[in-house]
Amino acid sequence: TVALELGAGIGYISTLIGAKRPVAAIHSFEANPYLIDYIRQTHELNGVTNATVHNALLAPRKGKPRDFYCRRNFLASSLSPETGPEDGILSVEQIEVRGINTVFREIKPDVLVCDIEGGEAEILPALRYDGLRAAVIELHPQWIGAPGVRAVFEAMHHAGLTYYPRWSHRKVVVFRREW
Repeated sequence: TVALELGAGIGYISTLIGAKRPVAAIHSFEANPYLIDYIRQTHELNGVTNATVHNALLAPRKGKPRDFYCRRNFLASSLSPETGPEDGILSVEQIEVRGINTVFREIKPDVLVCDIEGGEAEILPALRYDGLRAAVIELHPQWIGAPGVRAVFEAMHHAGLTYYPRWSHRKVVVFRREW
């Protein structure tokens, strides 16, 4: 198994996968540069040796670096300059933008984990890859609306995956090839 994680956060999910599942490799993508060393340290402290952390964004196509707004509350960090009064911007970082299909062809994942705060509706419909056997996606309907949710479901269907209700819960939806 090769897992691809979009939106690594603090490294919790990739650590859980690496510590609990027999995986050959985990590739974790995180846009926030302030979290990269933290994720690596989380992996190291938990004995996860098969994870690679990438400080990059995936997009439908490779592009120019994008501004990423790092905030005091790292959970509020995003591509958007808009912020609430309690979430002041610490810095604006230029983040590499890679094409999703190129990354998928290079890494050849069979499991996808995705929590990218609304970006799922833009990125996943561009996916042209049928090597997945499972995907776990946190939807953000408050930002992507019904059209975005439909786009994610259609993208997973196009990838040969079907909604799996047994493991899905609220905004976290699971898709599997076989069940």
